[in-house]
Amino acid sequence: MAYSLRYPEYKSNDDEWTTRQSAVYHRLDLVSRTSLFILFSPTPDARAYSLIDAKLRASTVSEPLDTISLHEVFFSAYLPAWRRYIASHERRFLPMANTTFATFIDEPLRVGYDNLSAMAGLETRFLAVSTMLSAAQQVLSEAATSFRQEPLSRSSQADELDNLGRHCVAYGRAAAHLRQRAQTTGQLLAATLSLRDQVIAKEQNGSMLQLNKSAVFVTTLTLVYAPASFVASFFGMNFFAMDQLNSRIVATPMIWIYIVAITVFTAATVAFYYWLVKHDDVLFRRLAPKVGGPGWRSLARRFTKQGAGQEMEMQNGAVV
Repeated sequence: MAYSLRYPEYKSNDDEWTTRQSAVYHRLDLVSRTSLFILFSPTPDARAYSLIDAKLRASTVSEPLDTISLHEVFFSAYLPAWRRYIASHERRFLPMANTTFATFIDEPLRVGYDNLSAMAGLETRFLAVSTMLSAAQQVLSEAATSFRQEPLSRSSQADELDNLGRHCVAYGRAAAHLRQRAQTTGQLLAATLSLRDQVIAKEQNGSMLQLNKSAVFVTTLTLVYAPASFVASFFGMNFFAMDQLNSRIVATPMIWIYIVAITVFTAATVAFYYWLVKHDDVLFRRLAPKVGGPGWRSLARRFTKQGAGQEMEMQNGAVV
């Protein structure tokens, strides 16, 4: 009989869980009543190794050890760790799940995208737990069936393995339930974050709309006061003077310079604007930084390499 078992182990120094694997090889000769039991452990101080070693040392010649019972010792050493492992991850999962279900979209969120990543990680861990426990339960079931059959007929040891198998089923169901909850909570959290982003985008759109209204109001005020400003600026120029004797405004004949100047500059500005609209790529290409061509140092290196290559070819030809 040979099988392997994966199990969790808590590392107190690092305050974290790790997954390890141990294997068993058992050969039993009923004729010669000899037994070979080999345990493959990841560390010398593994729990199963310590328990099996203590059981072997406790056996005597008058009360020999039944090596079939070592399988129950092996599984009993590691399977209870799954309960603590699942409970440890459940303590991490429940606060995030409760916070997610108690979150309102129109209020500041107490969860974020980092919680979504953590939720996906927990879902993956719970799925792995279900898979490994299912494999362990299958090994226990096959071992119990073998122990009940002839010529072993060890019903008591088979019942112990069946009991451990039921523990695996219970742990697997708990892990599957937590995985389903983690998946549902992750979907809800993703939807909540998406809706929250939409709410923020809606608020930003409202702010932009308010800014647009303010810009329209300022533009309207500008249009209202622009004629008055133009008239005040126009009559405030030196082209006009006040005739105190006749009480009238006198304009200089050189006012045509102002009219021609503003006409030319206005036409030039409008023409330049339309040219930029049609040929904006020309302006940006001219403003873009230019990459300099190869300098004399790079040319010198290139000619040096070419000269060295020609010398090598000549030497090869001479050797041939």
